[in-house]
Amino acid sequence: MTRDLLLQQAIGLFALRGVDGVSVAELADAAGISKANVLHHYKSKDALYAAALDHVSAELALRSDRARGAADPPAALVAELTDWAATQPDQVRLTAFGLLRLPEHPGPWRLSESVGALIELQPGDTPDERLDALIALLGRLTYGVMVRPLFEQPAPAKKRSRNGRG
Repeated sequence: MTRDLLLQQAIGLFALRGVDGVSVAELADAAGISKANVLHHYKSKDALYAAALDHVSAELALRSDRARGAADPPAALVAELTDWAATQPDQVRLTAFGLLRLPEHPGPWRLSESVGALIELQPGDTPDERLDALIALLGRLTYGVMVRPLFEQPAPAKKRSRNGRG
């Protein structure tokens, strides 16, 4: 249970500030455990980050599998990814931060396989057209997740009566 809680806290923190903006001490505090316990479950912060990306990859694979089994796979994938963005915004932000790190960390990306499966389900006659369709879809969803908080209005504060109640 501690390992799962730590992973969920890591996804949330990495989604807010990127892996480079979060310390092992912050991860430990968020999970309510010691730094040594963090390193017991994951050998390093990078190992925890890799597990977070693997978690996102598994989620994307599940959603692409569901879409693949639908009558209209491209439409089903749009619905699946729209739901993913709405219900798992931290995973979307984590993915965006991961993309930003790619130039500094060359080599295969942990999400390459699951993203490849998403590309296959896109409409288009050529691989480039399918890639462009996925980029447009993920770009729209990611941008929506990233900017939505800027436009959401906080609930108006209740006015206090003269007697200080309600």
